[in-house]
Amino acid sequence: MSIRIRAPRAWVWYSLVFAAGVIPACSGEDDASQLGKKSSALVVDLVTYTFEGATPNETAPTTVDSGVTASNISREGATTSVTFNAGNPGSSMNSGNWVNTSAGTDWYTFTVTPNAGTSVSLSTLGFDTYRSSTGPTSFEAYVVQGSTVTSVGTGTIVASTWTSESLPLSAAAGPYTQPFSIRIAAYGASGTSGTFRIDNVALAGEVNSTGDAGTGGSAGAGGAAGAAGAAGAAGAAGAAGAAG
Repeated sequence: MSIRIRAPRAWVWYSLVFAAGVIPACSGEDDASQLGKKSSALVVDLVTYTFEGATPNETAPTTVDSGVTASNISREGATTSVTFNAGNPGSSMNSGNWVNTSAGTDWYTFTVTPNAGTSVSLSTLGFDTYRSSTGPTSFEAYVVQGSTVTSVGTGTIVASTWTSESLPLSAAAGPYTQPFSIRIAAYGASGTSGTFRIDNVALAGEVNSTGDAGTGGSAGAGGAAGAAGAAGAAGAAGAAGAAG
């Protein structure tokens, strides 16, 4: 006497599906949840200022990433002139009148505008500092968007010596789709003639596309292919079951 064991149809379906190379999703995420997901962008220099441009373009950006635009860097606060003295190396941006007692009144600043369809996430702000013997003794840096002003780091300015600073911007990382500004404020000078120089300003971060059309289309095509494969396998499974 022979005994015939009939395999459940579900087992046959899964066998055919795996044999066809179509693996059903079992992570709990549907295709829609995958739309618009992107790989991490690289951290790049969004804008740099080295003050090596020919007069009158010393304050223009030296480099600008293609995903953003950037303004010239300027001095704001107390009325004073800006000069371009020996830097680290080359030229640097220099000005006086930093006798304020807090960081809220005088600074160097520039504005970055993400291109349409992009967002910017900030990583680090780097710059070199130098002061005269009567210049400001401390600095504080900020990220500003609209009425939101976020402090991202403080430090001491060493007299007659170039010092390199690198500030993490996790407190104001973004992402940003609208213009924002960077401020490097200084304070604590012992006289109006005391000067403060900066050089090699570099704002680093990531530029990402905010549009999902391309990625969504790709995911949709993959989902359709998977569905078609699964449907075919299921049909085959049904036929096999009926034949059994």
